[in-house]
Amino acid sequence: MNKKRNVYALFTLIATLFAMISASLITIFAILRSHSSNNYPTFSYEQYKDCSISKKFDENEGPQLYEAEEMVLSSQIRIEGNIYASNKEALGHFIKGEMITLEVDSSSSVMAMVSLSCSYVSESGRSVDASSLFGFSFNDAAIDLGQAMIQANFNHYDFKENDLVPIHLFPGKNTLVFSSLGDYLMIDYVALRSNTSNVSSSPIGPRKVVYEECESRQYYSSYLSQLNGPVIVSDEQAREKHSAFFSNPYDSLTFYIDSSAAKDTQAGIILRLARENMQPDFEIYLNNNLIDFKDDVLTSSYQEFTLGKLSLLQGENTLTLRDINGSFYFDCFILNQDISHSPSKHQERYEAEKANLTHGGQITSYNKASSYYVVNNITIDSYVEFEITSLVEDEVHLFINLSYIGHSQASDNVFQLLLNGKEIDTSMYEITNTGGYSNYTNLYLGKIHLSIGKNTLGLFSFTGNYNLDYLDLFHDGSSQLEAEDGILDKGNYVEMNQKASHQKVVSNNINNSTLTMDLFVLDKRKVNLEMVFSYIGKDTDLSSFFTLRNNTSLININDVELKSTIRVSHYAKVVIGEINLEQGLNQIILSNLKSGLMIDQFILN
Repeated sequence: MNKKRNVYALFTLIATLFAMISASLITIFAILRSHSSNNYPTFSYEQYKDCSISKKFDENEGPQLYEAEEMVLSSQIRIEGNIYASNKEALGHFIKGEMITLEVDSSSSVMAMVSLSCSYVSESGRSVDASSLFGFSFNDAAIDLGQAMIQANFNHYDFKENDLVPIHLFPGKNTLVFSSLGDYLMIDYVALRSNTSNVSSSPIGPRKVVYEECESRQYYSSYLSQLNGPVIVSDEQAREKHSAFFSNPYDSLTFYIDSSAAKDTQAGIILRLARENMQPDFEIYLNNNLIDFKDDVLTSSYQEFTLGKLSLLQGENTLTLRDINGSFYFDCFILNQDISHSPSKHQERYEAEKANLTHGGQITSYNKASSYYVVNNITIDSYVEFEITSLVEDEVHLFINLSYIGHSQASDNVFQLLLNGKEIDTSMYEITNTGGYSNYTNLYLGKIHLSIGKNTLGLFSFTGNYNLDYLDLFHDGSSQLEAEDGILDKGNYVEMNQKASHQKVVSNNINNSTLTMDLFVLDKRKVNLEMVFSYIGKDTDLSSFFTLRNNTSLININDVELKSTIRVSHYAKVVIGEINLEQGLNQIILSNLKSGLMIDQFILN
């Protein structure tokens, strides 16, 4: 009997222990599951809400991100421009022990997953433990990052979001601190998301670009797109020194294009081959509809191809490039490919070597020419015709840059100016000897009226003793000159920057380059000249970056202070001083330009 009681007691004890262990395991599993990243919904970047400024977190507002450049930073950490970071900026130059601190005000007590968007370029191409790159603390307590991994990236334009660890946010202020273990990362943003599937009513949305229906050719560069597979790479051949590299089937990128009206536009694309003798296959879609176009042969140099007419819808449109097979570099899409004239630009240049030549005229290289080529060997009866296509009627002032050998006389004795086949009277404008065929000057030929559509502007030669470099069209004097509308030499290039006046700035990657701003005014005047710029570096004076001339006069800028704007997205204005503008054409010339300065615009008042 006692033996049976002992057996029953043993079974009871075993059952009790089993129940306790099972309950404990269930509890532990539940806790672990609540702490697993699998229990937190995933979202696309477009669904995030940007709380970088407010520093608030609301569990009912879906995933929320906080730009790293808006956090509290240690002194040695640098904010660097990065064209594919979420706000075109990221943190770099981490030294061991440097910290970034995020203070978040939570509306409730809630568990949230911490994610880090960063670029980690690994020689091995393998992911690494997050704890080997940085430490993490929350509300002054060190947090074990456990099995959290940081994915390897292709280059520093390639950012990936990495889940780290869940934290328990308390109502009110919470402090997250990341401490660097070395200069391994570029950090874009920190994200928090609760385990609800809510989406914010004011998400970031996709990167968008705008189509201006009355403007000239519009370029949509790779880094303005949403990438799904391709990576942004540095590319000296590309228009803005970056391109998208396609290497795998079904890699794609998409532009979200806003149009104020339904509009037909001629489109183009600029591409180049990645591997010799391996032609790729690709497809292009507008609003998910396949575009039928002639697929030309790509080469190792960039080529512009015409896609034909596209019909944009009013509102949002999607333009997608998809790799089917092979590797290639994508520079940009072009809309209004056939439109050359912009009514909003102060100045436009048309190179003579791109004009149509009839009965003489030869394109010849000349290292002092506007684009290093001129048209010479112009003979009697030679005809040079420029095409100017505009979407609006417009009146502009015309200058022709030429060299001329001969006695001074009315310009209509040397050539006849024809606009759309009709003669323009230029008898009141005198042409004078320039002192040699290698000496070029600007000849003013009055105001002309452009019609909607294609306009032809031709010079029919009577004498043949002149060479042509280019023609310029000007609107009357402007109080603001956008740097990207200036004349750039080979060292300068235009790049996008969302905080610039027209989202474009001029940068340069070669020292001793030149930027020339031409300005036409109807009367002589004095104006104050200011420059809007972005610059990261030690405070210095303006003369350390360029020499400045107004027409032929050297302007003293030794005492004009140039202070760091701290960030590439921050712009400052510097007052250069008073300059004299002559009636007619004026030039503001920045020569011996050094790299490191981003110029947005010049202001004259």
